Amino acid sequence: MIRKTGKAQESAKSGPNLVHSCLIVVPSSLVNNWKAEFDKWWRFMRFPAVIALQAKDISTYQSTAKSMPYLIVSYDMAQRHVEKLRSQKFDVIVCDEGHKLKNVDGKLRSALVSLQIPRRLILTGTPMQNDYDEFYSLLDFVCPEEFGTLGEFRRMCNENPEALNRKIDECMLRRTSADVNTSHMPEKHEYILFCAASKIQKRIHSEICEYMTGDALSLIFFARQLVNHPKLLYDNLREKHDKSNQKHSALLLAFDGETMPRGGVKESGKLTALVDMLKCFRLLGECAVIVSNYIETLDMIEQLCKFLEFNIFRLDGKTQVQDRQKAVRQFNDQRDASNVFLLSTKAGGVGLNLIGASRLVLFDSDWNPANDQQAMARIWRDGQVRPCHIYRLITTGTIEEKMLQRQIKKTGLRCVIDAIEVGDTISTFADEELKDIFTFIEATECNTHDLCECPCDGSGMMENEMAEEEDEEEEEDVENRKIQKGQQDSDDDEEVDDEELESEITLLEHDDEVVEDSADEKDEDDQEKDLKKHEEPIKTKKNAKTLGVASLAELSRWRHFSPRHQDTWRHFMINSGLSQVETDVQLTFAFYQQSQY
Repeated sequence: MIRKTGKAQESAKSGPNLVHSCLIVVPSSLVNNWKAEFDKWWRFMRFPAVIALQAKDISTYQSTAKSMPYLIVSYDMAQRHVEKLRSQKFDVIVCDEGHKLKNVDGKLRSALVSLQIPRRLILTGTPMQNDYDEFYSLLDFVCPEEFGTLGEFRRMCNENPEALNRKIDECMLRRTSADVNTSHMPEKHEYILFCAASKIQKRIHSEICEYMTGDALSLIFFARQLVNHPKLLYDNLREKHDKSNQKHSALLLAFDGETMPRGGVKESGKLTALVDMLKCFRLLGECAVIVSNYIETLDMIEQLCKFLEFNIFRLDGKTQVQDRQKAVRQFNDQRDASNVFLLSTKAGGVGLNLIGASRLVLFDSDWNPANDQQAMARIWRDGQVRPCHIYRLITTGTIEEKMLQRQIKKTGLRCVIDAIEVGDTISTFADEELKDIFTFIEATECNTHDLCECPCDGSGMMENEMAEEEDEEEEEDVENRKIQKGQQDSDDDEEVDDEELESEITLLEHDDEVVEDSADEKDEDDQEKDLKKHEEPIKTKKNAKTLGVASLAELSRWRHFSPRHQDTWRHFMINSGLSQVETDVQLTFAFYQQSQY
């Protein structure tokens, strides 16, 4: 998004030197990443930027602005030292991952607006994550007053979207994945792996479903902890119980006897799968990135990786800013198959280039699909030379499937900026939705596949391939019927004596026209029946898409695999790189897609 003021347009006519000083504001985790990019593109020239890691660096910029016109600062530092920045004169401000300014009344946004920089540029892959209000905040930041008040903007969205789109086109340069030149990029393979819940997880999930009283947000958090590992939930409940004897004590009582978690790998379906996946990756000679939303989950995975003798790199909210790029650089340079990079979705899920790895595992999902998409894009970046394999782990029949379905519904509906006008917070869930979220569906391979009513039965075939196979089978049946009919007619002819045969021939000669008319009439009837026969399954497929499952149509671009189809499942496991070790992991279902964007 670029603000084009009248002054800027007039200056363009008078000469090319419009910008002499530039403020670049970025997330903390990307400060050194931007430095690395400047190093890359100014390799044989004087370094043109000041990296503000401390307040004094902002003061240093004032004396070096002519030779070093770029000042790179984190959002946090920009907000804390806004007075120092206000004393400087900047011609343009660049806000990387600018969706951070989505709150129109937020302190960060207000601080940057107060700098009164005439030209403003926002870089973001997700300009609207939840609703139009957030999008308005970004538009109003780059083009103040151009879109009126928030109320006027809402009315324009509903009453005159065509005019709104024209105004948006004037200030937004949009580049979709299809516009990016990916000819130099390697293949990208994406997988959604559905893992069977352990016995403990099933039992405790049922308890959570029955324990519907109290704070729904807390219960959702409990359910998400459980699907990662029951020990995480138990430790959390124990800590809360120690602070307040009454809080969630009934749920804590469910952990008893056989359901008492010991912290073992087998107590979590996803963790069991992850162990074998890591072994496979190491045998393939490829590094891996593991992403999670939770520090506690990363702690658990780190202990596991140490036990498996992996070299661990880690970046989360506790990692010092100056240490982040160092960890990224070391990981990318070493490319050791025993290296594993543990990444927090929120701290490192945007902007980082982790091209030292070619395998990425998203261990748990976020309600907001934009966060997951950003995190999963860390390895398929400029500079990557190996085919990338990206795996998302889902515990079958649990809250994670509900989150996945909600994500698909959001990304499947395209409005102004590839998002849906529905929030992601707990306040947007109706009572029926909450009940559905906490319902554990045990008798299913994949509830998501059930809902999209795909006719593939987990065979791995696309709909067009199934249609072609049906056509081939039908043609074969027609040929077989013709052959059988010819043989039957031949047998009947042998039993007919010469006199009867001669009389039939004579009769046919006299009634030739009648016979031909009758045959034509029969052909038309048969054709009509055949046409109806073909139309029925087509209508069925069409109905499946136009019902409430239409929002899951995004999955029609993926191949669906079930272990029931042993040959195709074995082929899938080999191609996905998951067949290198003997395993007793129970994957119940899988989605697969290969893409170049």
